[in-house]
Amino acid sequence: MRRKLRILSLEDDPRDAELIHGLLEAEGIPCEMTRVDTQLAFRGLLEEGAVDLILADYTLPLFDGISALKLAMSVRPSVPFILVSGALGEEVAIEAFKVCATDYVLKTRLSRLAPSILRALREADEKAERVRAEEALRRNEAYLAEAQRLSHTGIFGWNVSSGEIYWSDETYKIFGLDRSVKPTMDFVFQRIHPDDKDTVQQALDHAIKENIDFSVEHRVLMPGGEVKHILALARPSRPSPGDLEFVGAVSDVTDRKRAEEALRLSEAYLAEGQKLSQTGTWACNISTREMIHSSQEHRYLFGLAPDKVEKPSFQEFFQRIHPDDQGPGRGRSRQSNKRGKKCGGTFPGCSAGRDYEIHVRNRSPSRQTVRRHWRICGCRDGRHRRKAGGTKGERGIPGRSAEAHPHRQLGMEPRYGGKQVLVPTSASVCWVLTRLTECHLSKHSFNASIRMINPLLRKS
Repeated sequence: MRRKLRILSLEDDPRDAELIHGLLEAEGIPCEMTRVDTQLAFRGLLEEGAVDLILADYTLPLFDGISALKLAMSVRPSVPFILVSGALGEEVAIEAFKVCATDYVLKTRLSRLAPSILRALREADEKAERVRAEEALRRNEAYLAEAQRLSHTGIFGWNVSSGEIYWSDETYKIFGLDRSVKPTMDFVFQRIHPDDKDTVQQALDHAIKENIDFSVEHRVLMPGGEVKHILALARPSRPSPGDLEFVGAVSDVTDRKRAEEALRLSEAYLAEGQKLSQTGTWACNISTREMIHSSQEHRYLFGLAPDKVEKPSFQEFFQRIHPDDQGPGRGRSRQSNKRGKKCGGTFPGCSAGRDYEIHVRNRSPSRQTVRRHWRICGCRDGRHRRKAGGTKGERGIPGRSAEAHPHRQLGMEPRYGGKQVLVPTSASVCWVLTRLTECHLSKHSFNASIRMINPLLRKS
């Protein structure tokens, strides 16, 4: 049930105010009417804000309806204002509407008052809803603009039929174009890297022909010579028959591409370092016996295919261990001196948060011995969930000659862990160098290593 209508009545005659109140109650409009006849009292009630409708007489001894209307529009512009007067000329009515009066009703025709009030309240509700919608739209636009700035993503619209293009502020920023300049497809292709123009054109032609989404990653050349990596994706729509429009987003993925390239180089250097030092890395879930990670060198040391996409199973690795070293308590192990709670498990002597080594032999004709460095990780309940470590070759690996490992020629013993330096050269060779005091090189061997490396460094 709707609450009573709060009416502020500017009326100098109490009998007229009572008459209007009774008429509204009879028309089914419950209301609470507060009558005032001075400017001070009128302003006071307006500033309190508890007003839904204003009914004002045009002529009062100390005040007038037009002045009251102007005051109401400055203090409470959203409250409907209806002039109710005994005599109201045409000029006065026009002036009242110019100041945004909602309506006017003559006291001689009060039968029009109830319908006028209902219409005024309905229009006020519609106006308030429109204001709320506009405010929500402004807020959403502000949030969207901030999200675009944070994610380096702009939005665009492209009408293929007319060639008209819409860009958001972030799209202008990505392409380095001033907001006052209208974008065109010619400008877009001027910015695209020459090596990527054909790829982008083919993607657009295919999307237009098939009326499908398109997604293309390409580079753009900025005026200062900077190269950006851009990901553009869009979806087609037909706003009207015969029109084709693409609406989508464009993202600056330069930072991601640089990170991917840095990761690729890092993984390549790591793989080369493992190959040179004959050290592989691995990780395994003890509970499920699932191999989480196995480097190429780790697989090579166990005689498995290094380039196989699928990770070998734990059982495949375990079967490569010499039968005499597979059982509990077998093999030579050495625990670290770190403190930790002892626990059972597949391997003897393992403990939560502690390092230890197990020396086992491969099941190969040469009976090659490998050293496996295990680290068991515990969880809060003390149970072991995962282990990770490295596998290191201690004897010559079949199929690899000494010439394949320059550090062997130099008398260097490759080390797993410790401080090592990777030096890429123009020949894409990755050398593993260790300080003289760490690898115990003789002076002769150290000088020999420098003589070998210096020519490569000069070429690079």
